[in-house]
Amino acid sequence: MIFSKSAKSHNLKIKFGDTYLTQCHQTKYLGVILDDKMTWNNHIRNVEKKISSSIWALSQINYSLSQTSLVSIYYGLVHSSLKYCISCWGGVSPNKLKKLTTLQKRAVRIICKAPRMTHSEPLFKRMKILKIPDIYRHQISVIVNKYVHHEWYGDFALQSVNDVHHHNTRFSSRQNFHCPFASNEVFKRCISFVGPSYWRDVPSNLKRLNPCLFKFKFKEHLLNSYAS
Repeated sequence: MIFSKSAKSHNLKIKFGDTYLTQCHQTKYLGVILDDKMTWNNHIRNVEKKISSSIWALSQINYSLSQTSLVSIYYGLVHSSLKYCISCWGGVSPNKLKKLTTLQKRAVRIICKAPRMTHSEPLFKRMKILKIPDIYRHQISVIVNKYVHHEWYGDFALQSVNDVHHHNTRFSSRQNFHCPFASNEVFKRCISFVGPSYWRDVPSNLKRLNPCLFKFKFKEHLLNSYAS
């Protein structure tokens, strides 16, 4: 597979021993479907199929189980699929996540036994369930928090604002990172760009928390922004 945003085809012939390798346009690795244009379309469609099946199961048992049990099933079937590697694919345009968003809202309404057209945000807040964009924001912020506390060993590096300039500004004193210039849409979804962008919005008192406490407190912070 050759990763490229270019529309033209790449006819490279690579030989391994006596065998020529076959070029593919997508592959599945550790449950994530990668495509050569990094669109994440096929992976998102796969997540949609999984969640659709899970929601059907929820709808069949929602009147037989307690709300607590339904929430546990949601986290086991729906949330786990949404959260898995969302730090890689969750930065796509909202339009690509439209169906997933609709499915998640349907799942929350089923849990709450609410009518189909009920406003979903208060339900998310009551059930303490994060919406898809906030699952993504939460995961990215957790990664940066681990990076700050030297508990993340992924292959990326963040540059402190103080390393870029030495002016004592309010922005530099809040443990922020420099947001590099993004030359294309793919880089805008990389942790090196998204991480500093989201981290600057994290309250200063939460940035100092250790990773174990941070993920719970930051989730509370995100939920508090939802309408009641």
